[in-house]
Amino acid sequence: MKTEAAKRKRLQGMILGVLHTEYPGAMDSVVLKFALKNLGWVVVSECLKREISILAEKHLIEFAEPAEGICWVRILPAGIDAIEAGEMEVD
Repeated sequence: MKTEAAKRKRLQGMILGVLHTEYPGAMDSVVLKFALKNLGWVVVSECLKREISILAEKHLIEFAEPAEGICWVRILPAGIDAIEAGEMEVD
């Protein structure tokens, strides 16, 4: 169980790291999923949505899902602060 929690925290850090490269812009969740895959993280859509929701609840990112069904995700300054403080592992 501890391993699963560590894995999820690592994935959350990777999500923040990828989003940080686009700051202050937003990224389409499909592009985010592709970027994570290129970094060696094969993530199913449901898992990615769950982690995005958790990061949003922590006020580290924000996301919007317009009527077209595309989820746009953007890192917030608090997310950048978490990376810089070493709270989230991004590499």
